[in-house]
Amino acid sequence: MRSRSTVVLLSVGLATIAILISAFIFGRDDATAPPPPAPETAPTTAPTTSPEIPAATWGTTGVLVPDVCGPDATMTERIAVRDEDEELRLSDYIPERSPIPRFQPEGFRGPIDGTGLHPPVLGSGVVDGFAQTFLDPDAAGGFTVFALRYATQSAAIQAAAAAFEEEICRGGANPFEVVEEAGVFIAYENSSGSDSSMRWIQGRDLIDVRYSSFGNPDEFLSGLLVVGRETWDAADEQGSSSAA
Repeated sequence: MRSRSTVVLLSVGLATIAILISAFIFGRDDATAPPPPAPETAPTTAPTTSPEIPAATWGTTGVLVPDVCGPDATMTERIAVRDEDEELRLSDYIPERSPIPRFQPEGFRGPIDGTGLHPPVLGSGVVDGFAQTFLDPDAAGGFTVFALRYATQSAAIQAAAAAFEEEICRGGANPFEVVEEAGVFIAYENSSGSDSSMRWIQGRDLIDVRYSSFGNPDEFLSGLLVVGRETWDAADEQGSSSAA
């Protein structure tokens, strides 16, 4: 009888231990569950740019902040200067169409002076100006091309450098340079509702392309690059037709 009772107690004890071990293992938060079945096809990643924005043909490289800010800044020496055989009309710098279909020439178009520009340092020394705004009729966003004429090329360069210093050193924008066109600099803002800018000099004229950033932040820089390239090419085309 004693041996039989011992066997029964031993069996009950082993069963209890097994239950406790199972509860410990499967009740733990870090218990490993069986892996789910593998999908038949690999997952796809959503594109970071809208199909309405063409692929940018310009690329960018970062610029060191000390090259823009402080006593060793070199912006006045590095800003792109395009020489011209004949001075263009300021309206000739404006693209005839928007490279981004949803932006249409429904905003302001006409002559401007040096007041109301951003940053205000751009207005110092302006003797003539012209601007065109392209807007999305159904949503926020768009871009403006400013063509600003100064008394001298040196004054235009100084104004561009001062504007970049204001946006990057005091405003916190990120500095970039266009790879394909050395000296075409960008002050890039990646927050919705802000403006990013791209500038260069042609003759004594300062070309300022400002892109209003709304929507997907991944599109802001690519949109500015597409618009900037279109504006750069517009000046080329007008210069060629004037020379002919």
